[in-house]
Amino acid sequence: MAAVLYFGKDDKIVKTIQQAFQSMREEYGDASTISHIQDERALEEALIAMVFDVMFFEQSFLPDTPAKWIVQFKTGHPRVKSNYILVGDYTDMGLILPILEAGWTDYVVNPPDKPLLIEKISLYSTGQRTKDRQVYSLALSQSADLAKPGHIEELSEFDCKLRTSYQVTQNELAILYSKAFGSNLTTMGSAIGRCYKSEAHPTMKDHFLNHFSFVGVTPDVLQNIRTSLRKTYVASKGGG
Repeated sequence: MAAVLYFGKDDKIVKTIQQAFQSMREEYGDASTISHIQDERALEEALIAMVFDVMFFEQSFLPDTPAKWIVQFKTGHPRVKSNYILVGDYTDMGLILPILEAGWTDYVVNPPDKPLLIEKISLYSTGQRTKDRQVYSLALSQSADLAKPGHIEELSEFDCKLRTSYQVTQNELAILYSKAFGSNLTTMGSAIGRCYKSEAHPTMKDHFLNHFSFVGVTPDVLQNIRTSLRKTYVASKGGG
């Protein structure tokens, strides 16, 4: 189960999560909950009374810039250990990356993609990726670059597994460059990734398999990834 908080006036994400939690409750008996809070006093009271795994904050509802606010918030609430997700309208990676570097766990672009939204809650509340909520995950052979070269061995719409000759530090942010993120697997594209797991490669000596979840993913990049997955799947079946 997950305890989720949403701080802001817009209820679209709240309703989406409530519907998903209701379905999970009926199907699995899951007891995940979401609290919708719309003022700072109620927020302070909630943080005293409850522990939240994931907290969403509406960017337009913050009294300061996202970078300044998250630093001040964490400084004033040292006992709060949670994952902080900012919800906003930025689609420029150059604007999103500094927000993540300032201390935000992730950035969700409006309007929210429902499968991506639920996946974020699952990942950040458990620390593990699940393949229950995705179109498919495919083995891939696609070069990638994150300042040092790597190789994408598996890609899903939510994450990728990158083979490198060096180990990436857990929680490290990186901009990943690959045609897998571009349009139609023909042009170079980019995505921001956060390493949530790194392990010795199972078959290649002195190599590592680094698991990156996509953070601050924009609608166009998400669409490119899904297109890449469909084209790779069709090609693997001999249809293209």
